[in-house]
Amino acid sequence: MKGEAALVVPPFASTRLPSLQMGLLKSSVGRTPGMRARVLYANLEGAAHLGWETYEKICAGSVSLIGEWLFSRAAFADDAPPAEQYLQVVRDNLECIQREFGWSAEELVDLRERSIPEFVARWCAGIPWSRYIAVGFTSTFEQNCPALALARKIKEICPRIVTVFGGFNTQDGMGLEYLRAFPWVDYVLRGEAEETFPALLRSLLAGKSTLRLSGLAYLGEDGIPHAEPPVPMPDMETVPEPDYADYFETAQRLDMPVVAGNRRVRLPFEASRGCWWGVKQKCSFCGLNAKMNAYRRKSPARALAELEALSERYGVLDFHAVDTVLDPAYVGDFFGKIMSKDYGFYYAVRPDLARQQLRALAAGGVRILQPGIESLSTHSLRLMRKGSTMLTNLRFLKWAHYYGMTVSWNVLYGLPGETAEDYAAQARLIDRIVHLPPPSQYGRFHLHRFSPYFDEAERSGLRGVRPLVEYSCVYPAGTALPEIAYTFEYELKEDVPAAAAGPLDAGIARWRESWTSGSRPFLQYVRSGRRLTIMDGRRPGSARAIDLRREAADVYEACSLEPSTARQIRAALPAGPGRGLSGESIDKLLAGFAAAGLAVEENGRYLGLALPANRNW
Repeated sequence: MKGEAALVVPPFASTRLPSLQMGLLKSSVGRTPGMRARVLYANLEGAAHLGWETYEKICAGSVSLIGEWLFSRAAFADDAPPAEQYLQVVRDNLECIQREFGWSAEELVDLRERSIPEFVARWCAGIPWSRYIAVGFTSTFEQNCPALALARKIKEICPRIVTVFGGFNTQDGMGLEYLRAFPWVDYVLRGEAEETFPALLRSLLAGKSTLRLSGLAYLGEDGIPHAEPPVPMPDMETVPEPDYADYFETAQRLDMPVVAGNRRVRLPFEASRGCWWGVKQKCSFCGLNAKMNAYRRKSPARALAELEALSERYGVLDFHAVDTVLDPAYVGDFFGKIMSKDYGFYYAVRPDLARQQLRALAAGGVRILQPGIESLSTHSLRLMRKGSTMLTNLRFLKWAHYYGMTVSWNVLYGLPGETAEDYAAQARLIDRIVHLPPPSQYGRFHLHRFSPYFDEAERSGLRGVRPLVEYSCVYPAGTALPEIAYTFEYELKEDVPAAAAGPLDAGIARWRESWTSGSRPFLQYVRSGRRLTIMDGRRPGSARAIDLRREAADVYEACSLEPSTARQIRAALPAGPGRGLSGESIDKLLAGFAAAGLAVEENGRYLGLALPANRNW
């Protein structure tokens, strides 16, 4: 048996990461004797065409569906909606587009109508498609129209080739609508494909077209999609190592810059699938993992061996963990064993990690953390089903920053059930915590398919749920947009007036600006014997020193480690002559710290906000 498949990574996937999905499929296909696959990085070619920096800005997604719209003419030809329709919808963002990308409205239209269709035609014409039995496309977020455009042109060049779509955009009913609406799509894989895709290739080589494989869907002769339910890979130990060789070969051929979008290349690294927290309680706004939320992980020993093999093979020491969330057991079992290495990691984590765990992650090479903070209101966090509190999130920000890790986090608002006080309390808090890392993004939450809010819209207080209007500017008339869309518009039955979020918006904007100015805010303390001196530089030009002596110093340092009650602090204080304090005395000290803005209190628990000036905690 001999056969070769092409695996295409379409725009707009970042050029800073090889494709884990296609790297895994290439390795999986290669396990069958006589079969192989080649990964074609059309996203790198697209970046070379548009400009590397501009391309990465599009990947960042600051303008809704602009990547999809830019490829819609190439994907749908005369059936694509007129360009003016999208420009009218995003008219308030045209100035932002001009400033960020350097494109006028006329230049945007020229890109969509001429430049990108020419790029698609030129790139597809340069590949010998007749050598392949099938071509697979991965599609996540704004890769859909680029994938459809490339697939359509490939089918025109080589009609016999079989096209297969997979990735997050094909999950559940979305993939079935691709089969119905776009005749150049032959098969859709909904779910994990390491076993299904090679099995599909073997069947095609054997001349079979009607198949029953996990997650595979195709259009029957009756015009109705036939689909098998996806079955998750039960054993992560059997997943092969990804093959990223084609990425590095393409990057070298295109002379790809070392830095683009302020980022260097990182290798995608996978230790688990699914979300262990979501198995217990999925966050109400989260649509990740679709309906494949079963949690599975590789053993730490297997993950360590793979890490070493990838770094040695490709000469890259920086890794981007694609896990939905870090398994807490990995803190010791994995990161505890690589502290002597020079690896650097990006990892998504829960914010309830303890100080000692954050210290271990920093020592193990974690450089960037994406914690699921989302809010600094405990009431809002309960609505989100986050399982955390305002104090939990502040503790995380404090110690992650102390240990030198970059924290990328969001503030969401506009949730069903929120109140104006939820926003006001966060706005009041900001002036106390400007020395901690500000949120990378903030704004109203987006309603995503597969989230509990989407599945329980009416019960959650959401009405008028409908696809973002931008989808109608991208896809042809007759496309079932409610089946294809991932992001939806809505109204709240009981909405908080938009003005209520104004002070929070303004506070976050000031916070972020203070971190880009010449002198960042700070709040630190130095301990010397039974004297503790706090240096408060949170307000520009008004730094001050605050001296705490004896019992006050002991109490402040005790509440700085963990959110604590007066009773817990009393039990933790060191014993000795002159150190005995009543609970009432501790309460008075803690209340004074909170009144002075040096600590934050919630439900009788206090967290000191100042960071230790020394690096030995």
